[in-house]
Amino acid sequence: MIIKLAFALFSFALVCLIAADIVGELSLAWFATFLTWVGDRLLLISFAVLLWVILKIIANHSVKSIRRYFSRQQRVQRQFLYRRMKNDYLQRLFASQKKQLAYVNALKRNRLFARDNAKQCRLLAKILRAQLTQQKAHLSPSLYQHYQQQIKQASRQRTIADLLILQNQLNAHSH
Repeated sequence: MIIKLAFALFSFALVCLIAADIVGELSLAWFATFLTWVGDRLLLISFAVLLWVILKIIANHSVKSIRRYFSRQQRVQRQFLYRRMKNDYLQRLFASQKKQLAYVNALKRNRLFARDNAKQCRLLAKILRAQLTQQKAHLSPSLYQHYQQQIKQASRQRTIADLLILQNQLNAHSH
């Protein structure tokens, strides 16, 4: 309703300004000045009314938005969303920590396995050296040297499988 009034005022203002132009051509300067003055005022009033309507609409919308934001339903919904987001965050954090813990445990397990493997390798090499020393009299010097080098090389490379093969070979030569 108020917008129609503003547009009507705008239309009357344009009519007054057009009429002032026509009257100015007919050499009625005082009447043309009066019509221009009325047209300007009507144009100003129509824009003021439109601005007032726009500001009122914005204010009403803002008030409704603020009321809706602070309403019980919205508060409950925000709390629900907050809890769900926090729960999702905690689940992702838990999954990430679980993955990290699994990685750290696997790393520790691998280090422990490598350390144990090295220890077993040294122990087996020591046993093989002792066994080789016992069988030195039964072996040729070149074969003795060959076995010594093989034990040394397998011990450095930490390959238990090679050491076990050497142990089987030494056992085969002893019988």
